[in-house]
Amino acid sequence: MTNLETLDLSSNRISGGIPSGLCQGTTTRLKELYLQNNWFTSPIPPTLSNCSQLVSLDLSFNYLTGKIPSTFRYLSKLQDLIIWFNELEGEIPQELMYIQPLQNLILDFNYYSR
Repeated sequence: MTNLETLDLSSNRISGGIPSGLCQGTTTRLKELYLQNNWFTSPIPPTLSNCSQLVSLDLSFNYLTGKIPSTFRYLSKLQDLIIWFNELEGEIPQELMYIQPLQNLILDFNYYSR
């Protein structure tokens, strides 16, 4: 799927983990990834940071656990990061401030410590 620019699998009751190979390789052209409103139950795979062309990422309304990967700082084109209504915990990574084009950051309804 190296030419795919938009992947929308929202509202499908997909369970398990987000596949770590989703953004495998350096030739991915994926710009929009919508996985909201499913039953994903694992941590967010840090390999999503390999999706270097991502402009919009929505992982909201799942059961994701763990922390937001600090490697998201390498998503240098990201404008929308939406991860609300999950079970994420810990601190919000300060590395997110390095994403210059970021316009929408929605992280509410999780279990962050600060």
